[in-house]
Formats: sequence, structure tokens, C-alpha cells
Amino acid sequence: MLTNNSDSLSVSDIRAFLSIHWIRLSLVPLICLLIGVAIMLFSPKTYRSEAVLAPVSDEEAGAQLGKLTGQVGGLASLVGIAMPTGSPVATNVATLRSKELLAQFILEKNLLPELFAGDWDAARSSWRTSEPPTLEDAVLMMDEDVRSVFEDKESGIVVLRVEWRDPQIAADWARQIVERANAVLRTTAIAEARSSMEYLQRELQKTNVVELQNAIFRLMESQTQKIMIANVRPEYAFRVVDPARVSGPDDQVWPNTPLIVAVSLLVGVAAVFLIGAGLARRRA
Repeated sequence: MLTNNSDSLSVSDIRAFLSIHWIRLSLVPLICLLIGVAIMLFSPKTYRSEAVLAPVSDEEAGAQLGKLTGQVGGLASLVGIAMPTGSPVATNVATLRSKELLAQFILEKNLLPELFAGDWDAARSSWRTSEPPTLEDAVLMMDEDVRSVFEDKESGIVVLRVEWRDPQIAADWARQIVERANAVLRTTAIAEARSSMEYLQRELQKTNVVELQNAIFRLMESQTQKIMIANVRPEYAFRVVDPARVSGPDDQVWPNTPLIVAVSLLVGVAAVFLIGAGLARRRA
């Protein structure tokens, strides 16, 4: 029972009030549930596609060069060049995560109209707004909302995740981003090897020491092999263990029906007790 001289309400007070007004208060969870249903009906569906990758380890990348490295590694410092040790895994993963890779990918695929479809007039092939979205806007959106990279430090496995409203596009982007990362890292490795070759050729012309000439020749051979490995291995830095797959029409990650229903009901029940407590205190 409610008392006028009491500054606090007991659970029994609230229960007594709710038992009287339960019909009206029961509408609150129903309203919250209806709001949740509206969110499910009108929210754009988001689908997820994941590619499981195994980074090519330093040992794998340099397996064919290991013997040569042991033979001339000591002499390499004499001409100011480090022996190749393959593609560092940390650098490769950082490249996969990089915004620069996203920028190149967005430009190559002309993704601005797709990413900002609401601002794009497909019929006129022009933007509807006076200030169209920029490449920086697109990179920020993809980095924060579309592409994610997860690395398991123990196993070394890397998961590239892409979430988008079209399941086919999500799978295509996941596959294409991996391909671009491999292509970028391959191109970088070849460019570095060729630059090293040019440097070694200049150093070769400067010395008449036979031992040093032999070391330079072997270093040039190692750079040639590095270029060959990069050219013949399509999955240069990341080997695809499990390719990105197209999600089914009912496999969206958002809206999450069970989660929305549970949260809606929870909020509704909590609101009933808060409203009941407030009304009961006001009448006390």
C-alpha cells in the first residue's frame, strides 16, 4: 500500500500499482515491439561475405632463396643491400588493412555511385547534390562500415570481411580486394628487386675485387629469382583458404530479427516498471 509519508517505494507498492493499471501499461511493450518490427521492415538489409586467408610466410616466400642467402649474406653488406627474405607478413596484413588500398580499389572499380547510391542519379549519370561525396568520404565509409580485417596472431590466419546490402557485390568485393592486395604487394616486390638489380650493376662496375664481384653476381641472381617467384605465384602474399561466398537471401546480418525482438521487449518491460514507479510515486 502507498503511504504519503514515505519517500521511497517498495516492490510491493509498484506491483500493486501495476496490477491495477496493467492493461494500459501492457501497451508499452507492444509499442516497443512494433517499433522493432518497423526497424526490421524498413532497415536496408546488410549481407556479409568473408574470405579466409593464409599469409605466405617468410619461409615460404624465401624457400628457394634460403641457400643462396646463407652463401652470400655476409658479403651483401659490403655493397649496401639486404638479402631478400620474402614478404614480411606484418607488412602484407598492414597493406590489406590500408586506406590506400581501398582508395585504389574504389577508383579502379568506380565505386562512388554504388557507395553513395542515394546521392547518385543513375538516369543522368550525375550527382543530385551540389557537394558530391569525395574519395576520402568513400574510403572512410568502406574502412569503418564495409571492410574489416581480423588476424589470429597464433595461427596467422587472416579473415577479410565485407558487409554490403547486395550479397553478390559483398562477395565480389571481398575477392577483388584480396586480388588487389596480392597485385600491389607483387608489384612492389618486383619494383624493389629491379631497383636492387640496377644498384648492383652500378656497384659491379666500380670494383675489380673478384670476391666482391662474385658476391654481387649472386646477389643479382637472388633478385632475379625474387622477380621470378613474384611473377609465377598469383597468390603472392595471401593464399585463399576459404573464398568469399555469396550469402543466401535470408542470411543477412542486419536487421538481426532475434536481437531486435529481444531488445524491444526488454526495453518495453523496463519502461513499464519505470513508468509504473513514476506514476505510483506521483500518486503517493
